[in-house]
Amino acid sequence: MAVGESTSVETLIYDRAGIRSVRNLSLPMVTGDAPVGYTLTTDGDVWNPQNVDRAYQWLRDGGEISGADTASYTVVAADRGSKLSVRVLASAPGLLDSAATSSETATVADPDTTAPDTTITSGPAEGTVVRESSVVFEFVGAPAGDTDRFECSVDGAAFSVCTSPATIAGLSNGDHSFAVRAIDVLGNTDATPATRTFGVDTRPVTPPTSASCIQAEADLAKAQGQVKSFAKKSKAAKKKQSKAKKVLKKVKKVKKAKNGSKAQKAKLAKKVKTAKKKMKKARVKVKRSTKGLKVAKAAQKNAQNKVNQNC
Repeated sequence: MAVGESTSVETLIYDRAGIRSVRNLSLPMVTGDAPVGYTLTTDGDVWNPQNVDRAYQWLRDGGEISGADTASYTVVAADRGSKLSVRVLASAPGLLDSAATSSETATVADPDTTAPDTTITSGPAEGTVVRESSVVFEFVGAPAGDTDRFECSVDGAAFSVCTSPATIAGLSNGDHSFAVRAIDVLGNTDATPATRTFGVDTRPVTPPTSASCIQAEADLAKAQGQVKSFAKKSKAAKKKQSKAKKVLKKVKKVKKAKNGSKAQKAKLAKKVKTAKKKMKKARVKVKRSTKGLKVAKAAQKNAQNKVNQNC
């Protein structure tokens, strides 16, 4: 984590024969997060005279890290379980060099493997038809402080870097899809991107002239509502399935490594059984919601065709 003031200073004011040295007035500080993969930086050190040349050396539990000799340092796997600090060596013409060492960071933790979640906050609603050939989507990642960038995909194309708001222009009449995923600084990517499906119809709109048109539009609105509902259920079910899978994997791992009593093993076996039930239940929900979404989209397409024919 971020660290504050240094705990040690090496300063020589005078050497033999009365030769003066560079003097440290304010100790170096280290800022940044300590988990593996993050980058630490150092600043805040002040010297007399002010204009000095600085040389850096990063330390792991007080020992020098080979090649780590710049003002920033990216935490690596070898640093796990250790504490990091930086030594700044200042030099100036006619003076002896002086060094100051920052305080240590918190113990370096394992790398973050949790991806941010993505939400579309603005744009065409699920299953709606827009009358223009361009649309604009806005989206966010959560937690915001853990979101470094976004990638978008239109109509199933490969994901590419994008920013919010994202404008999609030149859309042809017909069905379209949009997907966006948040990514953190370590590259952890949302495995369940936020998605929207919508239609484009730029043909001139004429007022309804028949009861069949009114009924067709009512059927379309109902179908669009069902698509939205099943899409929401499908995403929720997939998240539960992913969570259940992780729990089952973790419990199995603990059971495999456990060398306890018979009672302890029985307890773990029970946990595995429970986790499997939850996994099975989640899988069934995913299957049902996916099937329901497919049926709802087919009904929506059929309703849209009727609107096109009667309105």
